[in-house]
Amino acid sequence: MIVRVVREVPGCHPPYGWTWIEAYVLDARGQAVAKRELFVLREGLRWLAAYSRTRAPAPHGPVGSARRARVS
Repeated sequence: MIVRVVREVPGCHPPYGWTWIEAYVLDARGQAVAKRELFVLREGLRWLAAYSRTRAPAPHGPVGSARRARVS
């Protein structure tokens, strides 16, 4: 699953190495299709340097500049 990470959820106290994140699930074109809160092991995330898109990102808002990760 490829997601665009929005933020780490504050106020949670998960076990060491784990965290809650808010993220958008991306489809094959790189478009957000669903918003999710995920409980993830930080070491299990693979950060993507770039994610190719068939369309250019929207010219406004912080969502397009958020980091992307593959959740296994």
